[in-house]
Amino acid sequence: MPVSVPPGTARALALAWGFGWRVGAGLLLGYYLDLWMGTSPLWLLIVTLGSFVASVGEFIRVSRQETERWHDDESGGGSPP
Repeated sequence: MPVSVPPGTARALALAWGFGWRVGAGLLLGYYLDLWMGTSPLWLLIVTLGSFVASVGEFIRVSRQETERWHDDESGGGSPP
């Protein structure tokens, strides 16, 4: 029996997955940079914070796009040609 999935679920899952891998990659990259340079925890903090900021920026960008699309759908098509 097929399962009913609400619209936008795939986009929400992709957004969550993107947030997670960016922060995880930042953690790993920062950790290994600190091991290589002997600067613990400098690069771990810098790269993780940078990846977190990039993830939040992506979330805000996608949220704005989805909000605009939702408003266009409600108003009946958006701006005239």
